[in-house]
Amino acid sequence: MPSPPAAKTTLGVFIAHFFAFSVNSGDPLAFRASGPYIANELTKEPKAIVYLFDAVFSFNPLNYVSNMFLSTAVYNRFFFPQLHVLSKCDLLPPEEANRIVEWSADPEALEVVIDEKLSGTRRLLSIDMMHAIYRLGLQF
Repeated sequence: MPSPPAAKTTLGVFIAHFFAFSVNSGDPLAFRASGPYIANELTKEPKAIVYLFDAVFSFNPLNYVSNMFLSTAVYNRFFFPQLHVLSKCDLLPPEEANRIVEWSADPEALEVVIDEKLSGTRRLLSIDMMHAIYRLGLQF
């Protein structure tokens, strides 16, 4: 199996290694039995995970909370620091992308939009998942 593509960038006195994985059939490395082993053995240097929040998908508050949940599940598998990145922002009007950023910065704003846009089980599940994630001290 060929090595994943790597880019090496010098940042001041730090050298950062970036590994990109192409995931087949939507089977993320995070949820394979070998995932944590592979991640730990890539390098002995400090590691972090960049978790992408697709802006078009995340504009729906139900999907945003689902992304929070998946990001938390990935964190639970690796316990590496995570950097959350809002990707594909250019596909949304700036005010819509900014609204997603606001949800990230202000959990109360997210809760308000969940109350406004969702109902029934979707609303309850989204609110409860959001509260559980924030109770853990995780930030988005």
